[in-house]
Amino acid sequence: MSTLAVFRHPRRIEPVAEPVAPGWLRPPPLRAGVVERPRLLRRLEQLTRGPLTVVAAPTGYGKTTLLASWAASTHRRVAWASVGSYELDADGFWALVAAALEQAEPGLGFGPHSRRVPAWLSHDLTLVLDGYEQACSSGVDEDFSRFLELAPERLHVVVCTRAEPELALPLRRARGTAAELGARELSLDGDETAAVLRHVLGDRATGVDADAVARRTEGWPAAVYLAALAAPDADEARDVADYLRLELLDAQGDETLRSFLLEASVLERLTASLCDELLRRRDSGAMLRSLVRRGAFLTPLEGPGRGYRYPRPVREFLRAELARVAPARARDLQLRAAVACEHAGLYEEAADHARRAAGDDAAGSLLDRHALGLVRDGHIEHLERLLATRAGAAAARRHPALGAELHRFVHAGSDIPALSAAAERIATLSARLPGGQVRSLLQSTAQAARAYALLLSGDVARAYEAAVAAYVQADPDSGAPAGQAAAVASLAASRLGLGAAAAPLSRAAASALERRGVRSGTAAALADLARASVAEERGDPAEAERLCLAALRRTEEPAARTFALVHLARLRGAGPAREALEQARLELSRCAGAELLEQLAAESESELGPRDDVARGELSPAEQRVLQLLMTKLTQREIANELYVSLNTVKTHARVIYRKLGVGSRTAAVAAARELNLVGGGSGGV
Repeated sequence: MSTLAVFRHPRRIEPVAEPVAPGWLRPPPLRAGVVERPRLLRRLEQLTRGPLTVVAAPTGYGKTTLLASWAASTHRRVAWASVGSYELDADGFWALVAAALEQAEPGLGFGPHSRRVPAWLSHDLTLVLDGYEQACSSGVDEDFSRFLELAPERLHVVVCTRAEPELALPLRRARGTAAELGARELSLDGDETAAVLRHVLGDRATGVDADAVARRTEGWPAAVYLAALAAPDADEARDVADYLRLELLDAQGDETLRSFLLEASVLERLTASLCDELLRRRDSGAMLRSLVRRGAFLTPLEGPGRGYRYPRPVREFLRAELARVAPARARDLQLRAAVACEHAGLYEEAADHARRAAGDDAAGSLLDRHALGLVRDGHIEHLERLLATRAGAAAARRHPALGAELHRFVHAGSDIPALSAAAERIATLSARLPGGQVRSLLQSTAQAARAYALLLSGDVARAYEAAVAAYVQADPDSGAPAGQAAAVASLAASRLGLGAAAAPLSRAAASALERRGVRSGTAAALADLARASVAEERGDPAEAERLCLAALRRTEEPAARTFALVHLARLRGAGPAREALEQARLELSRCAGAELLEQLAAESESELGPRDDVARGELSPAEQRVLQLLMTKLTQREIANELYVSLNTVKTHARVIYRKLGVGSRTAAVAAARELNLVGGGSGGV
């Protein structure tokens, strides 16, 4: 059957009440100063070769600007329809689609009285539908889904929308006929954030820490722009609040929706069940979907259960507004949020709410009640709270040294010898305790940590044996300890060339974590890295890279992040590989005794070959300014004050400078800079 316009109820394509405006059939003009995003343009050029590409993100992520930039840069033919430009009914939607296609391919067969379009095109054509969320409200999803099924192979469709459309995407994903670009990919990276700041602030941007802005705004382009406006003075900060009040609260029209937005903002994540319990409603799922369709700045969560969250700047604005208009209500909602999150097993979030509402003691009591669950979920920072349980208190009285060792373990961080020593001691002391959940969990945690420390220290064979033993002895429901032990065993097996053992152990790690729903932390990151090693071994570098990136998102632990970055460097080309290795070196500088990671980094650097001698141009302007001040007697804190940036920013720049100069200290960096004549005049912010 040859058609591009097949409907559940066949209808004629009639013109809209008013003629289609020419502006609806072309991309909007690009504003001066638009930040170039070549990485996304390349990504779009690749994705749009398939039948369907969905670009879905809340308001303020630059979707339309990106697509307009791509349409201007691509050599392919593009038909554009701004289907969100005005109130469309279904007939108006199809008339606008017809006009866009007819303009791109005259004589195609779309006319006021057509029902069908021949299933041929003279050349490939990409149809961009911008503002599709507006069309969704007119009920075109089912018919448009059929349109996609019957479209000719040369037609490629891009749907730009604020929320995931009802176009049978799960089925299309399974078939490989849908590509997606979401809020995560559209978020600004550090360089892009700096470019926005320069565009808005000009020379004043040198006094703003772009990395801090990127972290605070989570890369949300609209928030970066607003943060730039707010940077110079408080009056512009008020302008930001006025903007959000207008675009978010006043735009809803319905008082019920506005109240929902304000009151739900006390939550970190917005799911139907949490919002129902918090607000004592039964329709929160419908409310959330309605707000998403209206573009209410909600970002979808990933993973089972899903739901949404507010970008940080929006959440902060809504909470401040709630506290301003209803302070008593805000405190009551914090108490309810603590209960709702506790019931949902979100203990750390529950503790945060309890702390805001009733202080540190209330938060501590809540965490003590759930110490077993927290440690099983991989939150070893709460390991000492096991001693607040009845069984733990008895153990502490019997073995007073246990508490001190748990404290050393928690604070060892990525000091591998300290971690190993504390784990050994905890394993010995906990073995003397009576049987029970506390003893079992302490044993599992200590043994998994010991195996990890052995792996990081470079004793791979012993690490494999210790990790296998730890996994076999762990309670199957221990969650993170069992998952970490299996993941370490898998990584060690891969390093030893035992591929037949690595694959099933990586699956065992994933299974142990899934049993408790553990999706973040060191154990989750190591499980991803174990699967990445297996994927690389079977010849799937794309999957290996995806898993390494997933591991980086799951943890802040330096050793695990170094593992992931070094693996990424091995998978990537020369330029990106060097960038990954540079990041790995920064993470590795926070570790002690991680001999395996040093070896892996050295192996990757050897494969890439030697760097060219450092020239002045290889240091960024910010690094040159820091280097200039490193040559003075100022401390790093004083340098930070001089440049109006954070101390951590100065430390990070210093580490990068040392790395680029091939030195290990400030004194050596100064000597190398003088020898290479790298420092000239000038000053300013980083």
